[in-house]
Amino acid sequence: MDPVSAIVGALVAGATAAASGVAGDAIKDAYQGLRTVLIDSYKFVSASLLEKKPTDRAFQSAVESELRENPAIVNDGQVLNHVQAVQEALKSAPPEQLAAWGVDVKEIIAAKDVIADQISGTAGGLRSEKIQAGGDVRLTNISGGTSSGNK
Repeated sequence: MDPVSAIVGALVAGATAAASGVAGDAIKDAYQGLRTVLIDSYKFVSASLLEKKPTDRAFQSAVESELRENPAIVNDGQVLNHVQAVQEALKSAPPEQLAAWGVDVKEIIAAKDVIADQISGTAGGLRSEKIQAGGDVRLTNISGGTSSGNK
């Protein structure tokens, strides 16, 4: 994974976890460490957008754009260490804590189409490590937020 994608992923995951209210201290601390170094060292402004709505693709794109405009960030060892800390904290989180953020499906393999519709979670919609389809993959009406009223 390239450094920009890793940083964006860590920020999205950390912001999602923090917004969920079920994240453990290790995840919250690792995320806050990453966020702090980005803001204090680089005056990184788009991270605050993710805290409002971590799953918003426009906000994620703003973070990615800001990272690509400042190559010093993606080459900063301290930033990359904080990204790794977020990743490790997430790996160590209990599965039930991660599941509270949305729907977790490790792998979907279908001979034909994969259709997922109207999935929501308290802070994340759908997470999957692998989706493989012999036909189309259609994901619609998938949402997450900080309340159970999202649809």
